[in-house]
Amino acid sequence: MKTYKIKEFAKNIGVTEKTLRHYEKFKIVEPSVNKSNGYRSYNFRDAERILASKRFSNMEFSVKETSLMLSESSIDEVISMFRKQQKRLEEKALQMHLVTERMKELEEELRWFKEGPNRGFIHEGKEWWFIKHVSNTQFVKDKESLAIIRKMMDVLPCSVKMMPLPEEPEKGRECIWGMAIEPRYAQKLGIDFKEPMVKFPAALCHYYPAVISGRKERDLEGGQDVPYVWREIKKELKGRGLSVSGIPYAIGSIDSFSGEKREKHFLFCTPVSC
Repeated sequence: MKTYKIKEFAKNIGVTEKTLRHYEKFKIVEPSVNKSNGYRSYNFRDAERILASKRFSNMEFSVKETSLMLSESSIDEVISMFRKQQKRLEEKALQMHLVTERMKELEEELRWFKEGPNRGFIHEGKEWWFIKHVSNTQFVKDKESLAIIRKMMDVLPCSVKMMPLPEEPEKGRECIWGMAIEPRYAQKLGIDFKEPMVKFPAALCHYYPAVISGRKERDLEGGQDVPYVWREIKKELKGRGLSVSGIPYAIGSIDSFSGEKREKHFLFCTPVSC
């Protein structure tokens, strides 16, 4: 049977030498080894197993799972692995669909920062499910909260960082950050509402895309800038004859850079009534 040295074989089969050694570690290929010089030789049967491995890789099976299917599994066991993987891929496809939908929304929000920085407008607000993650600089400690937060972090960007605002933000006041997600995303991603989560109901909101500028090396902390931004928002609300009807909150942030200039962006949302 015709055999090939590792370099030639790798070139013909379209993989790297490093990949071949990785496959050998998991016994997907088992080349013959010349004991006198350690040179490996491969044949077309190794190529068949690599092609089968690449097929399973395209199905997103791990190398370890592939090795089991190629070397140790019965037909029934392979069918069982296929069914489990189908379920995983269907869940992943749903998540990717929701992520692309959320990206479209984020693109619109980014245009708000570009086209109307530091100027508010009226927009229909969303319902959010919120859970506290950080108070000032300390993370929450209870396991139930952390379990929910980890789930929400796993599905970024469908969940966002949010800061509820006290009615009169002051320097030195407790600064709370948390994670929030819309129910329509949460339910499809298997996140259920439960305490200690709280609901921010949908309402007509005054949206204010705040852009905070500084030098690139400056430590821009949104919590420190909240009192100033909130004063500007209240001026606009008063000028429009609007009153606060619910808990204001800020969603953020994203940084943008241009030379030595750095900008931090927060979207402030204030439920209002006329």
